[in-house]
Order: sequence, then structure tokens, then C-alpha cells
Amino acid sequence: MKNKILCSLTTFAAVLGVLFLVFFIVIPKLTFEEITPVYSQNFKSTLEVKSVPKSKAQEASIVGQVKTNKGRAVPALIRLYNAQRTPRKLDIVAQSYTDIDGRFELNPPPGDYQILIYKGPEYEYFLQPLSVSAEQSLALDVSLYELLNMSELGWFAGDPHQHSAYVDGADPIPDLLISNAAVGLHYSVQTDHNEVGQNKVAKEFLQSIKLQSSEEHQYLSVGGDEISTTIGHMIAWEPKDEHGDHIHIDHSSPHAHEHMDLKKQALDRIISDLDQYAQFSQINHPGGGTRAYEAFGEKRGDSFMDVDFDWVKNQDRILAFDATETWNGGSGFLRTMYYFGSEEIQPFEAYERTFHEWYRLLNTGVQFPSLGSSDTHDASAAGDRARFTELVEGIKGLFGGFLPYMPAKLVYTLTGSVEAGLMYPHIDYIEYALEEIALLPGSPRTYIYTGGELSTKALTENIDHSFISSGPLLFTKVAGAIPGETAKTTGEDKVHIHAVSHKPLHKLMIIADGELIHEKSIADVLEYEETLNLDLSGKKWLIVYVEGNNNYAHAYTNPTYLK
Repeated sequence: MKNKILCSLTTFAAVLGVLFLVFFIVIPKLTFEEITPVYSQNFKSTLEVKSVPKSKAQEASIVGQVKTNKGRAVPALIRLYNAQRTPRKLDIVAQSYTDIDGRFELNPPPGDYQILIYKGPEYEYFLQPLSVSAEQSLALDVSLYELLNMSELGWFAGDPHQHSAYVDGADPIPDLLISNAAVGLHYSVQTDHNEVGQNKVAKEFLQSIKLQSSEEHQYLSVGGDEISTTIGHMIAWEPKDEHGDHIHIDHSSPHAHEHMDLKKQALDRIISDLDQYAQFSQINHPGGGTRAYEAFGEKRGDSFMDVDFDWVKNQDRILAFDATETWNGGSGFLRTMYYFGSEEIQPFEAYERTFHEWYRLLNTGVQFPSLGSSDTHDASAAGDRARFTELVEGIKGLFGGFLPYMPAKLVYTLTGSVEAGLMYPHIDYIEYALEEIALLPGSPRTYIYTGGELSTKALTENIDHSFISSGPLLFTKVAGAIPGETAKTTGEDKVHIHAVSHKPLHKLMIIADGELIHEKSIADVLEYEETLNLDLSGKKWLIVYVEGNNNYAHAYTNPTYLK
């Protein structure tokens, strides 16, 4: 009997051991991603480091200033990473935006780091090793190499959807605007929820520091109002009454669970007010997380992707707006471009649903541009990083220090958090995106070609002459036509593509009428130029997309229309 018991216990222990290996070791290895970003290793930017003895009164262990290779002081983002990265742990040690003159201070503990100097797509993505000791302080002089001056070429980069501490964001308006300038934006739309008071504050601040009129830091703050309702969120650019004062558009709407007909009535009233008061209007994050929440049994009705709201059937209402967001950085992290039939699932936001409906609408023959914006509520993304760390440490606490693979619904059951359920199955990708530039202002951004004028009028009139980007600068012509224009097809149609990127590019895709018609691997180059000969006969529209090699570099054009 004793031997039988011992045998049973041994068998049980062996089974537990096998289950332990499978559940905690094998499954994570098979399921979690190991993402290795590819960055440039050759820089024209320079970093000069001077060490001086550290005084007792000195708090910062690092001080410095950023200038361009032309000697002009500029604001930028400074970030320190652990030199040795750890999977499923955020290795950002310190982060700061410089002041308007490029000056910064950091006080990390002694250690070996990588320092990133980031000023948006028009400058090198400059990563360098840096060691900090307890006895020495460091004085850094950065010369950041400018790849292209887009404003000189007639292009302006902006973030048309942002939030400040005026309502529910983390950043006071002055800090947010300096952050925008630091990451290389030329314009932003101040879009606090159901509020317009922030617009006066923003413009007065820009005037006080002469940022708005400065040739060195040309910047435009556009007055905005995010109208948040139960059918979806919308933005009004410069909503003003007959006296020229900013006016909030009435956002009242039925309860989220009420019938769609009542919501449509409210939407029609809002559309009428937008037509009367706003200079421009856009649909925000139309996916609204509906698919994700539905997967957990939580009905969400505050979205333009409600199951009862088909864009083609309701195109009169959709086209009453001037544009739609397709990539909302605050709602998720773009992994690659969607086309009909592709199966790529994006974390958080239902991007496939958004692009699918946009493509279907374009296929009816209408012209309707898209926008990309950050929807930032925190220019440092500190809150999002804290939630990631809380999730990782919480799961480790439940499983004795391990991170087992678990499906989303199980994570939701354990944590009670939809966000945790969405995040955990993509934990490596979320870590990578948060260590990259995701969720920062201008990620993504919309570059608009105006020919050289930076004004609200010029931006809104040329909104379709644009591309959306988190890094690559993307110039295209289809039979001589830029995005937003109409090209005449012949059957032997030249598509010229020129991309300049501060991170290596890896893939090119061309999508026409929602179908992938051309795909090509690019050999991790920083500049790519090619003219393709394609048969575009019978096609209605075309967009070009490029992406980097695991480095959060994505860009796509607005449609070039075809006839």
C-alpha cells in the first residue's frame, strides 16, 4: 500500500512538473513575441560629453542642450533607456522634454544607458550609449542632424486631436504645446472634451513666448472642441459664433443603449450645428473599441462603428464631415496596413473595421480623406507605462513570478479589466510600442501639403493632400497626381514613390479599391525611391504604405483618386 501511495505521489508530482513546464515555460516561448527593433547605426548627428566633478548642491547628474547641425537651438525629447533591455519590462529610466531653447536636465541613478534624442521624423532618431557615475555630472552638447525641412517644401506636420489638463488630460496647455514643438509639430488642434476655453489659453501662451510667429519655431494652434456623444466623438475646428467667439457644439445625445434612430436624430442636429459654426469637422476613432469590448460581453454604443450604423447606408451623414480619423494613436498601436481579406489584428482599436468601412465608402466613388492623430492625454505617456508595469507585476504576483500565456478572457476574469485583457496577449508588442514613440504627441501625425502657408484655412482646404505617419516621410505621385488629386489612368500607369525615414524601412504596400495590388520587401534602407508601372484600369483610388522593421515606423498616404 505504501509503495502504491509513493508511486501515485511520484506520478502526480511528475504530472505537475510537466504541466508546470508546459504552462509556464513552453507556452510562453511559443506564444509571446520577441521583438527586436532595427535602428540606424550610422549617424551624422553628434553627442559631445564632458564630465565634471559633481557638487553636493547639484541635483541633476546630466545637463545639456540640443541644437541642429546648422547651430540652431531647438526643443526635443530626451529619454534614457537601460543599456541592457529586459523582455516584458519597460526600460525607460528617465524622460524629459527640453525647454524651447533645447536645454534639459536629468537625474538618473549611476549606470549604463542609451540616450535617445528625438525631434520627430525630420531629424535623425539619435541613439547613443551613455554612462553615468555617482562622482561625476555630465554636460551634453547635441548636434541633431536634419534630414528634411518639410515646411520649406510646403508640408506641415500636425496633431489634430489632443487633450490637456484644462479638462481631463495630464498636461497644462503650455507644457503640451512645448512638447508638440519638441517632437517637430507645426500645428495642433486643442480638442478637450466638450470644451472650448482651452483655445484662448493656448493662443495666448504661444504669443507670450513668440512661438506662433517665430521663423525658427513656426507653430499654429487651431481652436477645437471634441464633441463627445453616445454615437461617437467628433471634432470641430475653430467653432465660432457670429461674434467670432469660440462656441461649444451641444453634445447632448440619448443614452448609449437607446435606439439608433434617436442617436441619428441627435447626430443630425450636431451636424447642422457643425455646418453652421465650425470651419472643419472630423470623425474621431470610429472603431471606438467596440469589437474589443464586445469580446468581453460589454456592449459599447458610443461609436461610429455601431453594428446598426453602416457607413455606406449612412454615407450622407458620414460625408457631412470633412474627414475621419483612421489611425488614432491613443486607441491602439498600428501593426501593419489593412486590406480586404487580411487577418491582422491590431491591439486595442478595431483598425480593420475602421479601414474596412472607409474603403467601402471610397469604393462608392466618393472622395473622403483620413487623418492620423495621437489623441494624447499625457505627453509623457507615464500613466500608460505605469498601467503596463502594474499589469505585468500583478500577473507575476498571481503566478509566482512567472508570466504565463493566457487568452484575453482569462486575463479579464482575473483582473476585471478590459484594458488588461486587451493588453496581455500582445504584451511584447505593447512593451515595444511604449518603449518606442507610441502615445506621444504627434504619434501619429498628419502631414498636409499647402504649398507653404501655415493657417487654419490653408490646412483645411488641403487636408486631402496629405499622409499619415509615425516616422517615414512619404511622397507619392500617381500619373503625376499627388494624394487628394485625380489621376487619369491609361493601363500603363506610373506610380512614383519616394520615402525618407529616420528608421530603416522594410516593406512597401500599394492598395487600390481596398485590395493589395503590390507588395515589396525593402532592405532596411533609410531612403527609398522607385517608379512602378502598374495597370490601374478600372480602379477608383489608390494609397501607398511603407513600414519599418520592428521600429514603429509607419506611413500611408491619403487616396489618389483614379479615372
